[in-house]
Amino acid sequence: MSQPGNLGIASALSVATAATLCAVLVACGGAGSAATSQADAQAPNMTRRASSTTTSTATANEISNIPVADVAAAPGDAPQIVRWEQMSSSRVDRFTFEYRYRLHVRSAASHLKSGTLALSSAAAETTVSPGALSTGPLDGGRLYRLNDVVVIRQDRRVAFDLRNIHADFIGTVAGKSANANLQISRVDFLVPGGRPGHEGLFPLNTSQPQGGRAVTLRGYVFGGESRAIYRLLANDDKVLTQGTLQPNANNMSFRTAAITIPYEPFRIEIRASGTDGSAAEWVSSPYAPTAERLAVVPEKGAFEFGSPIRCEVVIEGLRAGAVRTVNLLLPAGFSAAKSAWTVVGTGVTQRLTVDLTTSKDGTSLRFYDLGATLQSTGTEEPLQASVTLFAR
Repeated sequence: MSQPGNLGIASALSVATAATLCAVLVACGGAGSAATSQADAQAPNMTRRASSTTTSTATANEISNIPVADVAAAPGDAPQIVRWEQMSSSRVDRFTFEYRYRLHVRSAASHLKSGTLALSSAAAETTVSPGALSTGPLDGGRLYRLNDVVVIRQDRRVAFDLRNIHADFIGTVAGKSANANLQISRVDFLVPGGRPGHEGLFPLNTSQPQGGRAVTLRGYVFGGESRAIYRLLANDDKVLTQGTLQPNANNMSFRTAAITIPYEPFRIEIRASGTDGSAAEWVSSPYAPTAERLAVVPEKGAFEFGSPIRCEVVIEGLRAGAVRTVNLLLPAGFSAAKSAWTVVGTGVTQRLTVDLTTSKDGTSLRFYDLGATLQSTGTEEPLQASVTLFAR
């Protein structure tokens, strides 16, 4: 009998209303243009605080906060469970074992104000608690590790079957309006990456970017916008920096601006005015900058099933003597000789080289998330980074 171990991205768990896994290529050694095109192909479908204005050439001050009612999340707004991270396992009695997990989810294109995953088991030999997990607010197109711990108890006289665990999603989208054409979906940070001859800008997938780092802010704005601005806001709503998002000559679905990550916690606000007389506002979840930076850098971004991949876990900004735990988050079916380390800071960039063996079988032409966490001995949330690999 097998225990419910790494139930990762290729697991049979179904989220009844889950959206298709958002595919975002990051710095993976492949062609930079191909990676950017894949990320740009995602179709945001959300309007933020949209309403009619008297002119399509409104200035930034005229694009004011316009409240709209919250609405229930549609099936396409639901996040997808991509990994069950096992925290512990123990024997309860002669036949019963208990397993504790933290869920990793990939949010859809929508920005969720709140959400709940309702978990249930179709097998009497398998119980799951709690019955509902809070997702909290989720920005569109990002990877999250939920705070709540899921407890599964299994009668080991019966083989565990993940297909017996079901999850349904109920959530709320803030500021969605069905009447306006102007849409703002999500923002992300772009950093240089790729191998020589295939350089490009790739998304930085983290809610804890490195303070002081120069990045490109990318905002997705649709619907014939005439002007889009951004503001970085502190916790007290003080404006840390602001500017104009410039159109992209090669892809009009997004606009960009060069910024430097603040050292203090911040949110991103985007305001836009449309040529059709509409206006919209979008505000991100909080970011918590850190002096440390974590990255997962594979030697190649595409693989064939059963083939090896070498990658590096890169740690920057860790002060000398500081102790951190590094954990590699592998997709289902992937393996590595070592996936956890204790790292002592040296004051310079540290690199951990890992040789991965990919799954021997699976679904071709899909994406797999490879991640890592960096955590101190305290109870605070770990710094997390991820990269997306493509199965050919």
